[in-house]
Amino acid sequence: MDVNKLIIDLLVVLIQSPYTFVKAMGFRLAAMKREITETRTKTMAVDGVTLFINPHWTSAQSKVKLLFVLLHEACHVWMLHPKRLRDIYPSQRDIVHQAADYVVNLTLEQARCPYPMPDDALINRDYVDANWKCLNVERVVQLLLQQPPEQPEQPEQPQPPEGADTDPGDSGQGGQPDDETDSETETGKDTGDGDESGDESGDGDGDEQGTSQTNGGNGSTPESCGELLPAPDDLDEQEHVKRNEQALQLASSGAGSMPANMLEELHHQAQGSATDWLTAFKDRFATAVDASDWSEERFNQQYAAIGMIEPTLYTESVGTIAIVVDESSSMDNDQLNRATEQVAAIVSEWTPQRVLIIRHTAIIEDIQELFYGQQPEPREKRAHGGTYFRPVIEKLEDEIIDVACWVTDCMPMDSVPDASFPIIWLGTGYGAERCYNTYNLQGDFVSIDE
Repeated sequence: MDVNKLIIDLLVVLIQSPYTFVKAMGFRLAAMKREITETRTKTMAVDGVTLFINPHWTSAQSKVKLLFVLLHEACHVWMLHPKRLRDIYPSQRDIVHQAADYVVNLTLEQARCPYPMPDDALINRDYVDANWKCLNVERVVQLLLQQPPEQPEQPEQPQPPEGADTDPGDSGQGGQPDDETDSETETGKDTGDGDESGDESGDGDGDEQGTSQTNGGNGSTPESCGELLPAPDDLDEQEHVKRNEQALQLASSGAGSMPANMLEELHHQAQGSATDWLTAFKDRFATAVDASDWSEERFNQQYAAIGMIEPTLYTESVGTIAIVVDESSSMDNDQLNRATEQVAAIVSEWTPQRVLIIRHTAIIEDIQELFYGQQPEPREKRAHGGTYFRPVIEKLEDEIIDVACWVTDCMPMDSVPDASFPIIWLGTGYGAERCYNTYNLQGDFVSIDE
């Protein structure tokens, strides 16, 4: 069997899934290196950079199981587990692998993964916070370390018949007690299996004895979901986050959404990068326009009159926003890629009720209108030409918007009129801030370059 072709076919299945999070995982894996190996892993494994595939194990599995394992491994990569757990990996390999598997499997279950989880996969539904979200992997490691190691059950020793000689010397081991002989056999030291049965190194990646663990404890980690390896020293965390964001953007046209904890992981990873400004500006422009969630923070005025404190329907979100993308010739492809990331981040973080995506040069080239829950369609081509801001501002004056986010290098060829709505200038490229000041653009300036 051509294992590499099999993996490619399975990645195509993931990428073509109607579920956003499945598509994102497929795109993320497709961007990684792949290595077919019989030595690095007994199953599949990831180190944050490379997907390692054992051809013998892979060929023996069903395609449905392999789809789940690929999603499982992609989640390890998405959540930066190889890097986050690298420092404690050598001394706590079993615990690290178990904790990461608990987090990934519970995350996939909460995300309603369309592929069945193996029966012996590690899953503990107690590893959730007060909001029923899966705990992070560091917290699960702490919980596992606090548990006493599980003691294997001792087999019941058969009772000798009455009158039989019970002298230990009759065991044939030079006077060695029978229980020591049994113990040695159980560990596989005398079975001829070598390292396959008795793992003296503490490698908990496989389940050679066929055991399974589905609820807490420090036992063996089943091999059914693949393995986790420590990240290489040269893993670029910012590059990793960037690839995650690109994968999410590529998948944004699918149905459904990314699980909340995956998005939180992504935003947590992106601290210090180009998306830091999102939360701060959401606080400034958020309004109670989507009365879809019950909130205890604001009580119902109708019941207050009779002395009852009841919650009311209230959700803070942004009303209508315009996302304007400068596609003029002075914007190179890298800058436009950053613009694409910002569009995805804004729609995901701000949850606006209505979005206008306007792409322009000297004229308005394209307009997309989205409503709550919809995702932008990928832009298949770009325009070229000069940069005029006035046509866009005049267009937006005819709309009712709460804020405009303008991705540009801030180099217009026309005079820019004052707008009646607030503008956030998302500057990209060398000299963007200097141009912002030179042209006296009204509004807040934020650099989106790393």
